[in-house]
Amino acid sequence: MKRIMNKVTVCVLCTAMIGGICYVGTTFSGKEGTALAASQLKDVTNNLTMANKASVTKSLNDSGKSDKTEKEEVVYVKMNASGEVSQVIVSDWLKNFNNDSTLLDQSDLENITNIKGDETFTTNADGSISWAANGNDIYYQGSTTKELPFDMKLTYILDGEEFSAEDVVGKSGALTIRLQFKGKEQVPFSILSAMTASTDMITNVTAKNAKVISDGDKYIIVGVALCGVQDTLKLESIELPEEIEINCDVTNYDPVMFLNVITTGILSNIELDKDLNMTELSESMDTLYQSCEELKDGTGTLSSSLTEFQGKSEEYFSGVTTLLNGTKEYTDGVAKVMNGVKELHSKSSTLVEGVNSLLNGATSLDAGLDQANTGITSLTNQFKDLVTGSKSMKESLSSLQQLVTGIVDGKAKENDVLSQLMQTVENNEKILVTLKAANADTSIISALEKNTAAQRQIAEGLKLSGQTLSGYLEKLESAITQISQGAETLYQGCISTDTAHEQLQSGLSKLTAGSKALGEGFTSLDAGSKALKSGVDQLYTGVTKLEGATSSITNGAKKLTDSSKLMSDAVRDLALGGKKVSDGMNQFYEEGIKELYDKYNDTLSLIQGKLDTLIEQGENYKCFTKLSEEMDGNVKFVVEIQ
Repeated sequence: MKRIMNKVTVCVLCTAMIGGICYVGTTFSGKEGTALAASQLKDVTNNLTMANKASVTKSLNDSGKSDKTEKEEVVYVKMNASGEVSQVIVSDWLKNFNNDSTLLDQSDLENITNIKGDETFTTNADGSISWAANGNDIYYQGSTTKELPFDMKLTYILDGEEFSAEDVVGKSGALTIRLQFKGKEQVPFSILSAMTASTDMITNVTAKNAKVISDGDKYIIVGVALCGVQDTLKLESIELPEEIEINCDVTNYDPVMFLNVITTGILSNIELDKDLNMTELSESMDTLYQSCEELKDGTGTLSSSLTEFQGKSEEYFSGVTTLLNGTKEYTDGVAKVMNGVKELHSKSSTLVEGVNSLLNGATSLDAGLDQANTGITSLTNQFKDLVTGSKSMKESLSSLQQLVTGIVDGKAKENDVLSQLMQTVENNEKILVTLKAANADTSIISALEKNTAAQRQIAEGLKLSGQTLSGYLEKLESAITQISQGAETLYQGCISTDTAHEQLQSGLSKLTAGSKALGEGFTSLDAGSKALKSGVDQLYTGVTKLEGATSSITNGAKKLTDSSKLMSDAVRDLALGGKKVSDGMNQFYEEGIKELYDKYNDTLSLIQGKLDTLIEQGENYKCFTKLSEEMDGNVKFVVEIQ
């Protein structure tokens, strides 16, 4: 609302400046009488109408000819500093838009004189005047003692004490000159006041409601005031200028003249309906209010959503922490598996070589048994040598038994490694489920899925081959047991001379059967050990790749930890920012927009009515003297105060 009134004020000042600036250099001198006014009337009236000329021409072009003659009136007033009027001269211009031969006029002036042409007038019985215009405009003037519609006076305050205009002459000091206006009728007036003074006489000049200009030799002070506007609008928040005040330091003060131009209808040509479209303004205020209300609700929803998001994000960050802990367990398990697989890989060749040696020994044993069967007849004759040989065989079988026992122990360790590997595979599969649930990087998940699948395939293959190898070892162990029993029997048979032959024959039979079983077991063991080595090689290759993927997982987990912390801080700051935005918007809505909207609705109709009243009062005051009903009119006052 304050902006609206400021706009009105600016428009008022512009109107006054345009209507009166041409008077600043005009001097209504100490000479009196009609002759002076007549000599100045032409130039002054032309200047006074310059501001209206464009609009008048446009009106004529748009509508052809005006329906009414227009009277433009200029009232010249001389008064002293106390506001006492000494002379009033009125100049009237009758604008004959229709080129009428006769113009009917109303006037209460005395000493009416045509000051531009030779047209004459006659006074009618009703007091009206008929001008023989012959299609021309009429310029005439006269004098009057009619009371002015306003009062004006100058107040002089020197060094804090008030003086009359006569008493302040010749004095020096800090001077305040206050030019005051007061309307007598409900008519709004705008006043443009100008004065000049020598820079030798006044210095340190400041002014209220006026502009101070200096060219080095003199000061020119031009001020603007409004009369009757403040009382009509009654706006407490805006103070309109109603007086002009000049403050300066003077030396030997000499009276100066104030020339004032007073006009009416200050808002008539501003087109308030266009410039201050109250309907559009009201709609805009409604839109602003509703938009701010929606924005307030939206920021509240945003703040609530951000708070909820912060809670959900904490659940997410908790899941990330669980994931990271699981990742650490996974990497630790992978490290153990890698160490076991590497050890298994390093000993797999030794296992194959040992099995080959066993197979070769079994072949040799079988060949020896064949020879034993062939020479069993001569064995009796060489009993002592046989005893020695059986003893050696018993000892060899003992070594073989120890070797097989070592293989069985190695197989037990292998089974422990395979159990750890299978447990690691199952842990990896659980971690994959956790990673998928946490929406981790798909490339990492894909790599882990491939490696875990390969691990499971290898582990299951090793488990199957290990089971086969265990079966073979059981057969081998059984065969060795049988052979050992046969060797023991052979040995005992050799000791027992009474039954040596029979026992030897029986032992050789058992030994031959056991040797064949041992050969078969060693053949199967050889195939199983080679399959085991192939599986271990594949497992070693997969574990090597898994080691690289584990490194990527470790690095990714570290990045995820860092980014999760940053994200957590960002979400917290975002939630706090959303709350601040919501709180600020609520305050802006409650203390700003809502209060403005309420005050606007409370005062809009009142202001609109006052503005309409102000415009109507200005438009209704069309003439200082008299105006015919057939005429339109406007009036300006030129007041010289000294």
